[in-house]
Amino acid sequence: MRKWISLLLALCLAVPAACVAEEKEILVYASGFDAGTDEWFGRAHTRVTVTKKGTLLADSREEDYEGPARFFDLIAGEEYTVSVEIYQNRKESVDFLVTLESVRGEEASWLHLVKATVPKGEWTVLSGSFTAGESDSYQIYVETLDNPKLSFEIRDFRLESPDGIPRAKKTELSLSGLMPKGELKPFAHDGIQILLPEGNGWTVTTIYQGGYGKSSRYADEKNELLLSHEFTVKNLATFYEDPDKARTVYNSTQIDGQTTGTEEIQIDGHPAVIVLYDKYNEENDFTAHGGVLFYVRQNRLMQARLICQTTSKKMYHHPEETPVITLEDMRKIAERVTYDASRAPVTEEDVTFTVTAVDGITAVAAGKELVMDAEFVNPDKARKEGGTNYNRFTWSVIDPETGEPVPEVELEKLKVQFDKRHGVEKGRVTLASSSASTSRQKIQISRTLERVIYAEVVAESTAFHTKASCPVILLPQAKKMILVPGKAVLYTGSDSTMTLQAGYDPEGIPLVGLTWKAAKEGILEVMPGENGTAVIRPLAKGKTKITVTGPEGKNATVSVQVTDPVTGIELKWSGTAKAGKSVRMKAALQPATAGVKDVEWSVDTDESVASVSAKGVVSIAKGVPAGTVITVTCTALGAPEPVTTQVQIEVAE
Repeated sequence: MRKWISLLLALCLAVPAACVAEEKEILVYASGFDAGTDEWFGRAHTRVTVTKKGTLLADSREEDYEGPARFFDLIAGEEYTVSVEIYQNRKESVDFLVTLESVRGEEASWLHLVKATVPKGEWTVLSGSFTAGESDSYQIYVETLDNPKLSFEIRDFRLESPDGIPRAKKTELSLSGLMPKGELKPFAHDGIQILLPEGNGWTVTTIYQGGYGKSSRYADEKNELLLSHEFTVKNLATFYEDPDKARTVYNSTQIDGQTTGTEEIQIDGHPAVIVLYDKYNEENDFTAHGGVLFYVRQNRLMQARLICQTTSKKMYHHPEETPVITLEDMRKIAERVTYDASRAPVTEEDVTFTVTAVDGITAVAAGKELVMDAEFVNPDKARKEGGTNYNRFTWSVIDPETGEPVPEVELEKLKVQFDKRHGVEKGRVTLASSSASTSRQKIQISRTLERVIYAEVVAESTAFHTKASCPVILLPQAKKMILVPGKAVLYTGSDSTMTLQAGYDPEGIPLVGLTWKAAKEGILEVMPGENGTAVIRPLAKGKTKITVTGPEGKNATVSVQVTDPVTGIELKWSGTAKAGKSVRMKAALQPATAGVKDVEWSVDTDESVASVSAKGVVSIAKGVPAGTVITVTCTALGAPEPVTTQVQIEVAE
């Protein structure tokens, strides 16, 4: 998080006598990276990302000079101190450099500010001092010596000006008396509206400061002062409609000058912040006092500035002759700001997207490939807002238990090329082919995966910083698939069903991502369930096979027959029903097309009277009195519910 601090100024205002002694130490810049990359970028191939620990990770490096970098506005001739904490966990020790790159015209020069050895697994502070030379741009970056591919982290980067920066004194002049009242006219952009003065000496012009803007200016010839009231709206990559998120923007705003006061206010119940600042350039004898109102809605940042400075006609002056901007001045400007959400070009909902598996299967086994897609819910608005790169995403596979990337997967790597301007490497990278797209990502699972991982595939939009994820299950390889029962029979004309159960050998591998398929269509309906089950329902007579296949490719098969059920039984018997003799029963199943002929036999007495075999032979015991009645039952099994019939045999003399 970038902070522009003027603690010593606050002390000076409270205790004027201590001002001279304590005005020397000024913090120009500090970043904790808890609100984003804060305009840091990766030189050449380097990729920079913010970790959950609030540090900046630099990886994908190929050369020593590649690393995290940032541009700074420095003042030539001023002395600065720089410090940063560095962490690496790959080698026992690595030499690091903090380097200043200065570019003037087409010539670039490099100054090594700090060199130090960073041991493995320890946060190490590198600090040094330097004097800024004459230059058009200044870039400070971290690099290595003889370790071009090393990944490392940085945190707590600080840039200070030990000698201080001169600031103007406050004036007794009243700014309100120097501001003729022009007619207030509305100027709006993307739902944010402000009233600017126009006429009576105020002129309105269009300005471009990374977005849309209007400037209302007034020159006070008598006092040789120039007043400027600027209204600009810039696009942000992240959506900040939530008030707490909006405050992270305000905490990281950059002021081109020395901050003298801040105040948080409300506009339409949404937080905004006022920052007052001074600018003083001793070489050009130039003083300016300013105030800026920061206001964020959705992904638009409004900056309304009020600046009071000397005109170019007045080359020599005393700083106290320039009126300061007060909080009250800026509060009056805030009263002229409104927001119309219906005019916002896009909302956060417009640029939400989903992450899905291309084939619909989110369980994948060791050695296999998983292909994921990211798709915007409202692609037309996303395209309009994000331009040609709207469908670019960064991907990761995270283990939710640890919050860390899953080491057993490998993401598809895209080729990059450098974006150079005026011969200076800016550290930006783009896709090598304009037709390439990162909205589809291939994920290769290691063949040596030995554990079950319930992972998350996470995509982040590079254009909007919105995120989406899809849960996936990574599975080790199984020896074989098992399916029970081994065969099954179902019957036409009924609502009978059967549940099939799949399993793995060895046990313990989740039964997810299974596919079920019948060899012939139209005979069965297959309805997959949970935990490796599937319910089959008969449709028509016939035979087929049901195959279940796991994401690793293992499969098992069961044979299924759909046939007509038994609806009735006709019994006949032959032989002599006498004691010590036997009779043979015969069962004629109806209809004749019934596919299952299995029957079971039973008698209503014990073996001392009679018994019946599996083939329907009734044996009557010796000594059974004549007239004894024996009931024989035949049960047909070829139906959803067993079908039975009975016959009575009387023992003759």
